[in-house]
Amino acid sequence: MKKANLFKRPNVIAMFISLLVFIGIDVVAMVAMEKGDRKSKAFYATAEQDTATFVDYVPDPNYKASDFCPRYQFTTKAGQNIIYVSIDGCVDVPNNDTAIKSEPVFIDPNAPQIVESEPLGTPLTSKIIFFGFLPLMGLVIFLITLFSERKKLAADL
Repeated sequence: MKKANLFKRPNVIAMFISLLVFIGIDVVAMVAMEKGDRKSKAFYATAEQDTATFVDYVPDPNYKASDFCPRYQFTTKAGQNIIYVSIDGCVDVPNNDTAIKSEPVFIDPNAPQIVESEPLGTPLTSKIIFFGFLPLMGLVIFLITLFSERKKLAADL
């Protein structure tokens, strides 16, 4: 009888609904992350790898940023010369001496303007946080609320 009353209390119901929403968001995030991983793996499976050479620093293409990003150049296997600005390695004050002189790049042979850096994938740490720690934290908060309400219910009797 006490358990039935406990699960009818508004705080417990609200926390249980919050836990379900939390788990639902977690599942959606997991599906999106896996979809992104598959898309990335498909790109790198067919991508052509080249080595880009540092040219100079240029103002960040993002007009809201006031830093400088490295510009690289490489030639595809088809002989097409590609120049691109990397968003990795942007600095406040450009110094050509400390710039990364070359970096591996991956391109779609059918659309060489699409340039990607080394594949990173989804770090294991992110997956552990999204799919382990966060739902566990939601469960702990739910259980704390449940036991707190149980104490209140026992005191009311």
